[in-house]
Amino acid sequence: MVEVVEEVDHGELREAPLPSRSSVARGLVLLVVIGAMLPTMFGFAGRVSWLLDLCNHFRFQCALVLL
Repeated sequence: MVEVVEEVDHGELREAPLPSRSSVARGLVLLVVIGAMLPTMFGFAGRVSWLLDLCNHFRFQCALVLL
C-alpha cells in the first residue's frame, strides 16, 4: 500500500496582524464610556423597577469615571 502525502505551503498559513495600540486604547475607552453610561440610563428607568432604581446611587461615581 502506498501513502500519498500532500505538501502544505506554509506561506498560506499566515497569522492575522495584531491590532494597533491606538485601536485597543480606543476600544477600552469606548467600553468604559458605555459601562459608565449604562447605570445612568438604568437609573432613569427607576420608576419601572426597584432594581433599576438602585442604579441611581452610582451617578456620582459614573460622573467621576467619565471625567
